Amino acid sequence: MDVELIKIPEDQARAKLIAYKRALARVAHTEAQKKVEREYEQIVVGYEAAAKGLPLIELTSAMRAGGWDELGRPRFAIARADTRRVRCYVNSTRTRFEAPSLRASSSRWQFVANQLAPRAPSMKEHWAIEAIVPIVPADQLPRVDADLSKRAILWEADWQEAPVDPMLLLPLGGDLYAVEATWDLTELERAIIAGRRES
Repeated sequence: MDVELIKIPEDQARAKLIAYKRALARVAHTEAQKKVEREYEQIVVGYEAAAKGLPLIELTSAMRAGGWDELGRPRFAIARADTRRVRCYVNSTRTRFEAPSLRASSSRWQFVANQLAPRAPSMKEHWAIEAIVPIVPADQLPRVDADLSKRAILWEADWQEAPVDPMLLLPLGGDLYAVEATWDLTELERAIIAGRRES
């Protein structure tokens, strides 16, 4: 999967992390400073991930760079990592990914973006399509806190078949995610999850 990653050398990330933590300790908790404080806190989370050697990704930028296929479908799909299928809704102004199984539940999940990239005028303006969400293989599960409901999967979408090359993403805040793992699904794993089309 070809996406642009933010790679920060670990020693640089550690130095920045120390500076931001010191600044947060000194911030006066006034109303005017609260916005700056929230931004610093998100930056700290990003540098903590980079200090562990994890690359970062701006999700909307990655989705936009993926663009559309010849049928007007997004080339990339995103879903909560513990779901089996995702539905993509597209209209003239935005693209929304939603897990059908979570739609009515209290744990509803969705990713919404303003139009990801220019589309050909001939493309349908309103439609929905479903895709199989990749499995996270046992050897790619996070070592700490393997709760997949707190993570997302990004992959190059095949809107007919099981996917091939996903990324496991940990939300850091806003549009920033840490890439915890990338892998290619084996033929066996793809054959098993292909049954999700019917479920």
